[in-house]
Amino acid sequence: MSKIDGYKRFLRFQHCQTNVTGKIWCFWNYLNHTEVLTINEQQITLKMKDNVADTGIFITTVYAKCTISERRDLWNSIHSMNNTIDGPWCIGGDFNIIMDPAEKLGGNPHRAYRSLDFISTMESCGLIDIGFTGLRYTWCNNRMPSKRIWKRLDRIMINDQWAQLFQNNMVKILVRNSSDHKPLLLKCQNDQQYHIKYFRFLNFWTTQPGFLDMIQEIWNTNIVGNAMWRLQSKLKLLSKHLSQWSKDNIGDIHEQVSSWAAKVQILEEIDMQNNNEQGREDLNRGYAEYTSILRDRRRRLQLHRIKNHRDRWIQGDETIAKADVKHFKSFFNLDQQPTVSNDILNCIPNLITEDDNKMLIMMPMEEEIKESVFSMSIDSSVGPDGLNGKAFSSYVGYHQARHH
Repeated sequence: MSKIDGYKRFLRFQHCQTNVTGKIWCFWNYLNHTEVLTINEQQITLKMKDNVADTGIFITTVYAKCTISERRDLWNSIHSMNNTIDGPWCIGGDFNIIMDPAEKLGGNPHRAYRSLDFISTMESCGLIDIGFTGLRYTWCNNRMPSKRIWKRLDRIMINDQWAQLFQNNMVKILVRNSSDHKPLLLKCQNDQQYHIKYFRFLNFWTTQPGFLDMIQEIWNTNIVGNAMWRLQSKLKLLSKHLSQWSKDNIGDIHEQVSSWAAKVQILEEIDMQNNNEQGREDLNRGYAEYTSILRDRRRRLQLHRIKNHRDRWIQGDETIAKADVKHFKSFFNLDQQPTVSNDILNCIPNLITEDDNKMLIMMPMEEEIKESVFSMSIDSSVGPDGLNGKAFSSYVGYHQARHH
């Protein structure tokens, strides 16, 4: 397995592509009909489509050389691509050159002639810089204060057809981790897109102060109807109140990384303004804490081990994958080639009587519901309603305790 394939699996992407030098890596999901249009030392251009009938979009990722003469090959290849591309085009990455003197802090003054080839190429290809949010500079040489330099070397540009396809485009400069460059996050959508946030029960809620009080408050709500309707309505009402209760009393648990990223950005701005050793020490401590949070988050999201069919713990990606394949092949009996007959339904006798049907549609007894709920694993996946076994066992456990 190559190094990029290893990272593809680690990062859970479906596809990957690298350039001839191995310095540009591209990962993506779902866009299964992707064609590599050009690939060289300084860029990769992909045509990406959801299906064959789509016109597709064009993505160019850049890692430019350091000298003016070497970058001319990149500008020439972009000119060539512009003559063949007829559709939405986005180009971004490390161009290793700035466009304006304001995009540099520290060091010798920027000389405008060094940017002329870059600016003329982007203008002749109809590519515009969509700007950014966050701190201006994307790169720092990390030297001592008297020799420290910041530049905006990384950017994302689009053509007019991309702007028509996606009316809203936003680039956010994120906090850098181990690199001397900051990553860029591009969000693009059209005006018709909207996002629905679905409810999902979090197991740690059951250990928080006020959780049982929340259940009691909702369970005491007077709802008219049969038993199943009252149960469904109370669960729906509880889900809504739980989301608000968690937000008010615990906060957004997914905002921890964003919060630390904002703190590090403030430290970066202070470091640029003061340009001293104390500012750099504070910034390095911020980087260390931010990296620790990211590392812990990745660790918790990874699947480290599972139990196999012999109830033994196994670990390692290859071993887990083989065990999963073996389990589902056995579960679906895939070792045997199925034969399907169109007359197979005629061979199935009618075994369900009218009495059986009446029993199946009867309202379940309380003991039957209790037995079903308590047989669910507390680690089960959430259902369409966002509730899992832990949620139901907590609700029923509380209801049971109230009546004893």
